[in-house]
Amino acid sequence: MIRPLVLEELDDCEPLAKAFYEELQLPGVFSMPAFRKTWTFLLTSPAVTSVILGLFTDGAFVGALGATIAEDLNTGARTANELFWFVTKEHRQGSSALRLVHEFERWGDQHDATDFRLVHMLETHGERFPKIYARLGYHPIEVSNLKINPRFLKEI
Repeated sequence: MIRPLVLEELDDCEPLAKAFYEELQLPGVFSMPAFRKTWTFLLTSPAVTSVILGLFTDGAFVGALGATIAEDLNTGARTANELFWFVTKEHRQGSSALRLVHEFERWGDQHDATDFRLVHMLETHGERFPKIYARLGYHPIEVSNLKINPRFLKEI
C-alpha cells in the first residue's frame, strides 16, 4: 500500500534516511531535526505543494518518496520533483520501489505537473538507475557536481 504520510509520521523516515546516508557514504551526517524542519515547512506551507509517499508492506513502513511541485526557473512550467527516495534493501528489487515512482507521477499529474524529475547518485547507482529510468520514459537532462568547501572538510 502507498499513501501520503502525515506530519506525525516524519520520524518514521529516520531509519531509512540514516541507512541511505551510511550505505552511500554521503558527505555529512543525516540530521533528523533538519529533515523534520524542512518537511514540516514543505508539507504545511500553503505556498508549496509537497508530499511524502509512504510504502507499506504487510503493515510495515518500508519506503518513502518525498516530492514537491515547483515552477521551472527558466520556463515557469510546473514540475514534479523527487527530493528523496528511500526504500529498505529487501524491498528494492521487484516492483515495490517502482510503485512509489508511479504514485509520484500520479500525484504530480493531479497537481498539473507538466513533467516529472527523478534524481540518483552517480557513484553508487552507476548505470543501474539510468537504465531503470529509461524504461520508465525518463532521460537525463543535467548532472550536478559537488565540491566540499575545504574549510568544512574536517566537519564531514
